[in-house]
Amino acid sequence: MTYVNTQTPVNLFVHHPVATAHATEDRQLGLRAEQIVQATVVEGGMDKLTLEFNQQRFLAESPLPLQTGEKLQLQVLSTEPRLEFRVLQSGVDDR
Repeated sequence: MTYVNTQTPVNLFVHHPVATAHATEDRQLGLRAEQIVQATVVEGGMDKLTLEFNQQRFLAESPLPLQTGEKLQLQVLSTEPRLEFRVLQSGVDDR
């Protein structure tokens, strides 16, 4: 398991759902600031990646090189104008 230093925030910016060209409203996702969510990296990469959470897939960008299949614990930083998360842990156990 890899832990990310939460003293130096690593932020993910989510652009839009993968399955549709229209952005899903944050209210439909039920996300609020400071909330902790679990996500899985569906398609990893250095800058661009696909995340899955709340049974939906989203295109995102990250300064971290995240691998396909990696589990993340994320804290919601903001929901407008786009979703922004802080990575609390990467490689979170399924336990």
